[in-house]
Amino acid sequence: MATLRNFVTGKQIVLRTCHIFGRNPFRSDTLLPGKDISQIHASIQWNGNRWEISDHSRNGILLDGRPPSNRKRIALAIGNRIQFGAAKDAIWDVGNLNAPRPVLVPLQKDAVPIELGPVNFLPDDSSPEMSIYVENTGQWVRDDNHEITMLKDGDIVDIGRSAWKFIWALNLESTLEINPDNSAGLGKMFLQFQVSLDEEHVHLTLSTEGREIDLGERVHHYCLLTLARQRLEDAKKGIDSNNQGWLDLERLSKMIGLDIPHLNIHIFRIRSQFAQALPDQYFRPNIIERRRGGARFGSFSFNIVRGSRIEGQFEPKNDDLKDVSNISLPD
Repeated sequence: MATLRNFVTGKQIVLRTCHIFGRNPFRSDTLLPGKDISQIHASIQWNGNRWEISDHSRNGILLDGRPPSNRKRIALAIGNRIQFGAAKDAIWDVGNLNAPRPVLVPLQKDAVPIELGPVNFLPDDSSPEMSIYVENTGQWVRDDNHEITMLKDGDIVDIGRSAWKFIWALNLESTLEINPDNSAGLGKMFLQFQVSLDEEHVHLTLSTEGREIDLGERVHHYCLLTLARQRLEDAKKGIDSNNQGWLDLERLSKMIGLDIPHLNIHIFRIRSQFAQALPDQYFRPNIIERRRGGARFGSFSFNIVRGSRIEGQFEPKNDDLKDVSNISLPD
């Protein structure tokens, strides 16, 4: 994330991959007033390795108090001072020159931008009100416990009493090519639930081709197990894959003995655990799918072992349910 700070007002802006400065309100990312400012005055662009500034104006720019020797792209350095035109309030200092990435920019004073990773819990992990994450298609999604919203560049996101603007500042050089098969690099994903006979302990293992990840025993694994059992049960009944496994949140909360706020925290923690377990270069799987008022286990293979006996096995690609033994859902 690269930032500029206004020398006079202290206002901070986050640079988009190609950031336009000028007087044109419809084409400028940062609007600059002043009679000597051109419609498109200058641009700052990420070339894959560094940030460069280009002058497109009649009246020019100043870089550290001097006009550039030419109008070709000039590499920026931290601490550079850029002046667009003659007005003093058009002076900006370069504060950061990291590569661009998706970010939430605050619309209120005294708040700092939030850089977004593949999975984010806001306002924080301990008391999340929503999650923002990227699906394996490259689509950014907001889940606020009540509904799923597809995020677009420039959308406003309310977190508590604060408002933030979502900026999809793609790193053109290092971002993975976005396609639904990015997760294929991990190989086929398979989950195994090991459940104690008294249902008090649920141990989870995630397997991919040539790799096994021990996710341990966590309280929130029982929530995931309950959703997996529902998907398994619906597959046994012959319900089509689009409608398998959906549980109303109120029903799910009763099944696992949690109120809905605590249930949502468990869902956040499940996503967070999977996000941390998988390599950074791959998009995270949507292990729990959400819709308004409901949730279900995602489209991943799994089996459930209770005690020493296989309870059931699920394969989502062809909805092939391998019914090794009868399944018994908890009350």
